Amino acid sequence: IQLTGGEPTLREDIGEIIDYCKSVGISPEMNTSGFLVADKIDKIRNLDLIKISLDGRKEVNDFITKRKGSYEDAISAIEASTKEKIKTVIVTTLTKYNLSEVEFLIDLAKKYNCFIAFQPVKNMVYSGVDVKDLLPENSEYVAVVNKLIDYKTKHNGFIRNTINGLKRMKSLYEDTSFK
Repeated sequence: IQLTGGEPTLREDIGEIIDYCKSVGISPEMNTSGFLVADKIDKIRNLDLIKISLDGRKEVNDFITKRKGSYEDAISAIEASTKEKIKTVIVTTLTKYNLSEVEFLIDLAKKYNCFIAFQPVKNMVYSGVDVKDLLPENSEYVAVVNKLIDYKTKHNGFIRNTINGLKRMKSLYEDTSFK
């Protein structure tokens, strides 16, 4: 089961939900910005997987999320979850603002011995957010995804995406009608 939101750590009963899932044989996973993870690590330590959103260095991440302190929340969540040996994945949405952050993010995954997964910007119609301002130039995006494919081919360690998944991500931007 995926616990997502909004922000699932805002629930007072998040630990009870996770523990109940485990008790009946359901594998609990959580998607989070990292907010309150370190504070609630005792309640969420039974997670099988935690996915923490992080889109770059402090300035870039806080700009993209439009929330000062979001970088620190994500880093403290990564530190807390990896210390508790919860399988941890940094999740990065590739935008025009963070294509240059990919190597930094892979290095963070290495530093914390966790995975990183990359995803394209998605137009979430129901969210009310206009993602057009986030869309990278096709050629720049394709070049970065090619680097990810090359890295995954040579190292196959920290990038959680499959080669075929990365190729599919790339194909979205090779088709210029995507935007």
